[in-house]
Amino acid sequence: MLTRIFRGLAPRAAAPAPPAPVPDQATLRADLAGLMNAAQPAYPAGFRGAVPPRWYDKTHEVRAIQDWLAAQRTRDPAFDAVAFLRDFAEIDRHRAAPFTVLALEHRAAGDKQAAAEAIAASLSANHWDLHAQDIALEINAWAAGAPSPLLQLNEYLKGRFCAAPFETLETTPNGDAYVCCPSWLPIPIGNIDRQDADAIWNSPIADELRASILDGSFRYCSRMHCSRIGNKWLPEAGSPEAAAFTAGDALRKPGPRQVILSHDQSCNLACPSCRRDFILANKEEQAALDRVADDFVMPILRDADSVRITGSGDPFGSNHFRRLLKSITREEFPRLWVDLHTNAQLLNARAWADLGLSSLVRITEISIDAALPETYAVVRRGGDFSRLLENLEFVKHLRETGEIQRLVLSFVVQALNFREMPEFVRIADRFGADLVVFNMIRNWGTYSREEFEEQFIGARTHPEHGAFLETLRAPELQAAKVSMGNVLGYA
Repeated sequence: MLTRIFRGLAPRAAAPAPPAPVPDQATLRADLAGLMNAAQPAYPAGFRGAVPPRWYDKTHEVRAIQDWLAAQRTRDPAFDAVAFLRDFAEIDRHRAAPFTVLALEHRAAGDKQAAAEAIAASLSANHWDLHAQDIALEINAWAAGAPSPLLQLNEYLKGRFCAAPFETLETTPNGDAYVCCPSWLPIPIGNIDRQDADAIWNSPIADELRASILDGSFRYCSRMHCSRIGNKWLPEAGSPEAAAFTAGDALRKPGPRQVILSHDQSCNLACPSCRRDFILANKEEQAALDRVADDFVMPILRDADSVRITGSGDPFGSNHFRRLLKSITREEFPRLWVDLHTNAQLLNARAWADLGLSSLVRITEISIDAALPETYAVVRRGGDFSRLLENLEFVKHLRETGEIQRLVLSFVVQALNFREMPEFVRIADRFGADLVVFNMIRNWGTYSREEFEEQFIGARTHPEHGAFLETLRAPELQAAKVSMGNVLGYA
């Protein structure tokens, strides 16, 4: 009876499950940070363990964030991804990828100003990131109503060639070696403190970088920073110049023809765009640098055509580089040319004679970054403008007498100095320079994100960007001797 009674009763509806608790913001931030830390870059096998993942491509972190956001939106349709990302990025400021995704979110919403601000913040946090650079080119063009430069450049590169990875080796302060400017092609091919020259020059990474040129993808090269790409200065893939490097085994080469030494940061100045304080190697550090010169540098120079000193400090302000320069003689190195990159504060007749530079120097580049003494005192901390002008007179004499074959004056463009660009060209004319080179300021790790944003005049969101664009129209900057480097990419 009871069984029949129970069977006749309608089943009772199950109680609804309580809604899942919404995680608090701290939990969400920790969850996203963990996913970003766990994300793995899709590097070729030869890169693993050799290429720092924090550097050249944050695609894996960007995708991890986008997947996480999609999951949050599915879980909670009211989830405000933009507000969350903005807070996350401001709290975890050293990460660039959240700003990149935030820029993409703003672009999807049609907010040009916010998208430009977010991608500028991403580049301020990590200017090496090739993925963020490509997105910046796209967003800035979209915000300006212009066609995509990225598509144009990628199409252009399919039929071009660059000799740098086939002939250039650059050393850096941490020992990493590159086949191009580290800002243009930010992949180290080895380390001079741990490997010999042949192991570095013909490493699997070097092979991969050269292959990326031969297949026309240039997939590891910066479209934003490289002036050869941005200005379309590269020769055609079928040109005689390309054929000279691609004959035989195109990937494997006997040794670098151009060596750039940037492994000692010692300098007599403390320029804010380069460092926070004065750097001078002590005796122990200099001894280690000298061992590198004896064991690694001097042997590879015997087969090189040129050596450039230095992209990291000053050849006259470094005891290490002064010693190295004294070791280079025409008798020992009959076909090697020296190219100097200096602030010229110490480049006078006495230094020229003491280092025995007569008949050795091909190119002298002097980095100045100002046309007025008051600006020079800020951007070239520790320098004396009147001494600079005196030494420029000496260098002018060297150029006129043929002691140097080419004189270049260079200028890093920033908020502090962009209005002086036309006057700088007039200074170059006064001292007989063959070439004037402008390049946009980059954050080499010396600025906080906020500090860099104040100086990065190339950003569309900078309050003086309009005045910068007007300066670029000055007639002095249209002269044949003026190279705008990568500056026009920000215009």
